[in-house]
Amino acid sequence: MLLRPETLLMLQRVLAVKLNAEAVLRLSSPTTNSTRNLEMCLNYCSLQEKISQMVQIERSGATTDVMKNYFIGSVLRGGGSVPSPKATPEAWVNMVNEIQKAALSTRLGIPMIYGIDAVHGHNNMNGATIFLHNVGLGVTRQSNHIVSLKVLFKTQLQQSQVEHQLRREVEIQSHLRNPNILRLYGNFYDPKRVYLILEYAARGELYKELQKCKYFSERRAATYVASLARALIYCHGKYVIHRDIKPENLLIGSKIIK
Repeated sequence: MLLRPETLLMLQRVLAVKLNAEAVLRLSSPTTNSTRNLEMCLNYCSLQEKISQMVQIERSGATTDVMKNYFIGSVLRGGGSVPSPKATPEAWVNMVNEIQKAALSTRLGIPMIYGIDAVHGHNNMNGATIFLHNVGLGVTRQSNHIVSLKVLFKTQLQQSQVEHQLRREVEIQSHLRNPNILRLYGNFYDPKRVYLILEYAARGELYKELQKCKYFSERRAATYVASLARALIYCHGKYVIHRDIKPENLLIGSKIIK
């Protein structure tokens, strides 16, 4: 990942807060080499701090003690996760500020990155606008093969300015051929809607399946982890893509694993 010089300089100044005086002077100088100084900052990090800076945890677990003791680098506001029922904007701001304050109080004072799970709109914010899509079932005439039919409205795609992201998603997923990744069989559209024809995941979300079972057997958990690992190896070997890897977004097929 390439950062702009001004971004590097800002990061360096934040990192320099709790370093020794000589390092602070060197890092604060806009005339010094940014890349070299960033490498110097990394040299001050312990192995635990480097690992923790690459970890993202859910907002509900980002307590002050966790941020301070484990040097967490990123926090995510997951789907349906809120600081309180019908939380006000002020409550959200205060929550993020508290998490950030805890991150900045660590030895190196590195700020955390706050991630927002904004699915079709900021769906965790009370009173926010949500851009909906519908998922139904379809069946092919020749083979009677059941598929999922995802329906997206063009006006909502245009309002949220995600037409490019949708085209890119269709372009990439239409070429994926892996038993651990849902197949995109095709797409079509009419004047108002776009339709994506997807492989049907009969057992639905992994998270809901776990809620029903309470816990998975060792064999079943290992199978899911191995399947996910194979899918990631395949994707990163062929494409550079980002997917939300969490139980709510992982779908499972009809085969029952004991």
